[in-house]
Amino acid sequence: MNKDAISPAEVVRKSPDVSLGLTSEEVFARKAAGLSNVQVKSEEKTVLQIILSNVFTYFNLLFFFLAACLIFTGSGAQNLLFLGVVFCNTAIGTVQELRAKRMLDRLNLISAPRAK
Repeated sequence: MNKDAISPAEVVRKSPDVSLGLTSEEVFARKAAGLSNVQVKSEEKTVLQIILSNVFTYFNLLFFFLAACLIFTGSGAQNLLFLGVVFCNTAIGTVQELRAKRMLDRLNLISAPRAK
């Protein structure tokens, strides 16, 4: 921490003239004291994170390992039909989560705060 920084207790709180605002020195003093506004980072997943989290699950890894073992032993393609269920499950989960994300993005846009 900067030894020249001003503590929040030392910053004079006042209501400046709205038409003038704060001076550069007042802004610097408030920033140095940690009294500036910071935008909160979003906790929502990106589209890529949603896809990867649905593809790389424990059960998918297990089923792909079993499929690799079946291919390695030379068993027929009829024994790999369970992979269809794995792909369908992954696709359905991904589509549902993407639709939910799109709906939440729309709701966040509607309820976004407006500042004056």
